[in-house]
Amino acid sequence: MTTIQIILSFCILGLAVLIFERLKLNLFKKSLLFFFTIGCVYFIYQPEQTTVIALFLGVHRGVDMLFYFGFIFLTFMVIKLYLKIRKLEQANTKIIRNIAINNFKKGGE
Repeated sequence: MTTIQIILSFCILGLAVLIFERLKLNLFKKSLLFFFTIGCVYFIYQPEQTTVIALFLGVHRGVDMLFYFGFIFLTFMVIKLYLKIRKLEQANTKIIRNIAINNFKKGGE
């Protein structure tokens, strides 16, 4: 067991605990987070297994495969957050527009 494996394990477990405590997740998402955490810890201590999976998928190194999946995941999250921000901006615009119209009607009477 190397020092980096211990550090990564504590980071992954700490993030999982933080997510469990801070977010109200349904059972499916909690289960998904649990298995993802277990998988991460497993691959931290058995990194050669990522290479086996990568070779099966046609990638030469496990770290490359993880990078590709990480890039796809981060791109998905950026798009998801952008759409959520956009939706909130549209909701705020409607609220502010309604407030302005109501204030104008009250002032005009």
